[in-house]
Amino acid sequence: MPLTALLMVMMLIALFYHAALGLQVIIEVYIHSAAKLPAILLFRFTCFGLAAAGILAVLRIALGSFR
Repeated sequence: MPLTALLMVMMLIALFYHAALGLQVIIEVYIHSAAKLPAILLFRFTCFGLAAAGILAVLRIALGSFR
């Protein structure tokens, strides 16, 4: 079970890092205003928050605390 949890955490990190990079490219290509930097920061923080939530959920399941 610990190996499975570790692999899932690594996959979540790779998934949200890849998503953040992809969204950054889309924003850089299609947004041509002052909103570019706030949009990039918003999506970066969103991806970070979702990754953190996913990692916490995996750890909670792996450690057996289902309360």
